Amino acid sequence: MRDYTTYRDANGVRCHRDASGVTWHVDCRCGVIGAPCPVCNPTAEPKEAKMTAPTCTERLVIPTFNAEFVPEEDGGPCAEPAVARLVTEHDGEKCGDGGLCLFDPEEGVELDPWRQEQLLCVDHLHEHERAVAERGELVGETLTRL
Repeated sequence: MRDYTTYRDANGVRCHRDASGVTWHVDCRCGVIGAPCPVCNPTAEPKEAKMTAPTCTERLVIPTFNAEFVPEEDGGPCAEPAVARLVTEHDGEKCGDGGLCLFDPEEGVELDPWRQEQLLCVDHLHEHERAVAERGELVGETLTRL
């Protein structure tokens, strides 16, 4: 169960708004990922919103004992330092999603092409590299070491 809503702001940036009304950018163009956006949350202190060292933006996945009933559960955000930036261009073809990335099932509307930016720690980078080895490179993915 999610404790946030997903939407696109006026600039087309995918955002999450949590139950307390704080906005978090998913595809952030202002450079703030995993912290409250100082533009969308004018009451947030800029020192709190800016991170001194980037951290991983992935979620921790915890396997459960009964994979048939509940295969995994969310362990919260990963707090490890980021070592790589993964940018994925979602246009329906380059990302390998087969067009599913351009449809919002909650709203039932088609979306414009968008860009996803993820910061990866050592463990999540290893998982990504293992997935690439299995499925092959995607044209729309760009991996940069930090």
